[in-house]
Amino acid sequence: MLKGKKIFLLPIERHDIITLTEWLKKDLDFSLISPTALFSLNIDELENWYNSLVYNPRVRVFVIRNIEHKTPIGLIELNNIDWKNRNAEIGIFIAYENLRRKGFGSDSLLTIINFSFYELNLFKLYAKISSDNYPSIKLFEKFNFKKEGILRKNIYKNNEYIDLLIYGLLKEEFITNNIDI
Repeated sequence: MLKGKKIFLLPIERHDIITLTEWLKKDLDFSLISPTALFSLNIDELENWYNSLVYNPRVRVFVIRNIEHKTPIGLIELNNIDWKNRNAEIGIFIAYENLRRKGFGSDSLLTIINFSFYELNLFKLYAKISSDNYPSIKLFEKFNFKKEGILRKNIYKNNEYIDLLIYGLLKEEFITNNIDI
């Protein structure tokens, strides 16, 4: 378990598929965790997705739980972990609109950054954020992620092509800036 001030993170478990299914039934936008995420309402496909994570050393998915109520409120993941070059892609998703912009995302991101740099000894984290996802851009910039690139018109969303922004954070930048929420 990884613990923040308002949240704790637990590795995803098989029983969490039920929660994911409920979130999907509410038509939540899972592209917030990854602009290229593809999720299905089919529980068998979610089961296959979960099984692909269990023994994959390149992926760590955590359920974000509210510390006060112990309830699942979102997901945060490290994906495409490159152990040789010590970097990973990061994505975050707060499932409930009424819990966004309340500090849960910031606390979750800070917790996983600390875990990534100090426990996993990664050197760099990066995020892919669709250019229309202003809250995520603001969140990552708050933690000193720097815009490293733009994949122009890379995502087809709502009948138009939009840019995909690449943000990165180096361990030394994080240590130097001593960021807290």
